[in-house]
Amino acid sequence: MTTVRLRPMTNEEFDGWLPWAIEDYAGEDVEHKRVEPGRARENMTAFLESALPRGPRTEGHRLSIVEDADTGERVGYTWWGERDLDAGPAAWVYDVYIDEPQRGKGYGRGLMEAVEAQVREAGLARMELHVWVDNDRAISMYRSLGFVPAGMEMFKPLD
Repeated sequence: MTTVRLRPMTNEEFDGWLPWAIEDYAGEDVEHKRVEPGRARENMTAFLESALPRGPRTEGHRLSIVEDADTGERVGYTWWGERDLDAGPAAWVYDVYIDEPQRGKGYGRGLMEAVEAQVREAGLARMELHVWVDNDRAISMYRSLGFVPAGMEMFKPLD
């Protein structure tokens, strides 16, 4: 079994992550929602500034570097935060990211199990997340970990 360790993201790592995250998240909105690229970047910049005003030290949020527990090698990152959702207080998993060369080695599952342990430790009894409908690999992993689909967001461009 692949085991991981989550360690808090440093301010320096956050400063390197933020521009990448803006571009990555915006790119997903461009690809999946057909949002205009400039607008997607503006939206993501505003969202991240609002959601994480103190960077990795924002209260109620956990930004972590994912490391291989045996080697200490960085293999990805994750971000979750406490939110009051429809079902009550829960952990919203904003992002799960395993570096490209490390994918398919069990790190994603290890990451999610480590996040679940953090969430339980925080006293929360529920985790929720969003996954793109074409991400079959992630959907399969989440289902195998006990996540249940709750709906599907759809859009129709009228141009």
